[in-house]
Amino acid sequence: MKLMKHMLSLSVAVLLLAGLVQGQFPAWVINVKVPFEFKLDKRTFPAGDYSIVHTAPYRLSLRNSQGRVLAVALTTTVESAPFRAEPKLLFYVQGGEHYLIGVRRAGDRYELSRPKPLTAVASAPATQVQTTRQP
Repeated sequence: MKLMKHMLSLSVAVLLLAGLVQGQFPAWVINVKVPFEFKLDKRTFPAGDYSIVHTAPYRLSLRNSQGRVLAVALTTTVESAPFRAEPKLLFYVQGGEHYLIGVRRAGDRYELSRPKPLTAVASAPATQVQTTRQP
């Protein structure tokens, strides 16, 4: 019985600490105007104003201009050379369609999981499309 109490106490402590670590995560937001229709996962989004929000480690959310979450994407961080320019969204263009495949921001590059049609061409370089930054 004592062992059960210790295990329960340990489990609660781990869960509380995990919540504290999550609370310390530095979130960031990039507001952009995408001038063309694009795809993220299996969904298509029209040209327009969007926010990319880094909500948790390895997770970005795409939000519309009213702040509503439209999609959540898992990411991997890629080490790259220092990047000091304005943030950029990375798109892969295939057959006239634009696929959002990454985000560059402040020295970091976040790659999104690619849809199956793009997996075969994952080694091809991505097209960087400069989006206009909103005030």
